[in-house]
Amino acid sequence: MSTSYVSGHGSDLQLGCFLPDQIVTLGRSVSRTLNNIYARYDLQLNEWRVLAALAEGGEQTATSVGLASKIHKTKVSRAVFVLEKRKLITRRNDTRDFRRTILSLTPAGGALFRETIPLALQFAKELEAAIPPANRAAFEQCLQGLQERASALAVTRSAFRGDRNSS
Repeated sequence: MSTSYVSGHGSDLQLGCFLPDQIVTLGRSVSRTLNNIYARYDLQLNEWRVLAALAEGGEQTATSVGLASKIHKTKVSRAVFVLEKRKLITRRNDTRDFRRTILSLTPAGGALFRETIPLALQFAKELEAAIPPANRAAFEQCLQGLQERASALAVTRSAFRGDRNSS
């Protein structure tokens, strides 16, 4: 006989219907597929995202890359290390502030990124096929709303990280 730990708390929680878990599961599935696509180029997802941020925004600091690509600074740092070692990006001191470094794509990095674009776009097209064209604008609005709300909650709900025993 199994014991339910969720009944009696106002409603039953069902993991398969729990929106945060659905989003995490979808994100992991998409990430796995993208990692498989980029593995053909010996790239990890975060390395590709750093290349994409530099291709889109031009030369910039690692902090700017992290903000543009929504990657944590430690993961940006790891990706930058690998990409620089492979000579796909360069790093130079900022002439106005020697504490900062500026990242930029090398010609090889730009060429590799351009080579990945058709596969990335094809995957996006195949994924979007699950959304009827008439619903795409509403879906984009929902995604934007969820992202904005999640960001706001991350700031306002920092108490979740507090002491569980306090009341």
